[in-house]
Amino acid sequence: MLRTRRARRGSIQVDAEVRLVNLIDIAFVLLIIFMITAPILQGGVDVKLPQADAVPIESNDALIITVTAKGAIFVNKTETTLDELPALVRTYARGDMPIALKGDQSVAYQHIVRVLGRLRRAGITDVGLMVDPEA
Repeated sequence: MLRTRRARRGSIQVDAEVRLVNLIDIAFVLLIIFMITAPILQGGVDVKLPQADAVPIESNDALIITVTAKGAIFVNKTETTLDELPALVRTYARGDMPIALKGDQSVAYQHIVRVLGRLRRAGITDVGLMVDPEA
């Protein structure tokens, strides 16, 4: 037979119950933090893409080449020149990694064609162009 202890006058009773409300609050705060930071962590340089009727890229592990409005060229977040571009792409690209080219909508078409030409001379022919979907 178990003995039960009477609570003494003025003593604190031990509550051995797990409070789930606090754990759920922490989980929701972490979820919100991850939802806010996930778009920030996506690679690349911010540019304003032209709009077109296009299918979104399925893979998140594509090598992204960016041409900014001022004509600067970036491979992921590394700035490069037109002459160094093919070597840098070969360094970053692994196997059959998809390559995506995104150019600011205000950049001259000539800059995009020059980048494509350098990639083609380097033997890279499978390059996708990134756009924002039309509203």
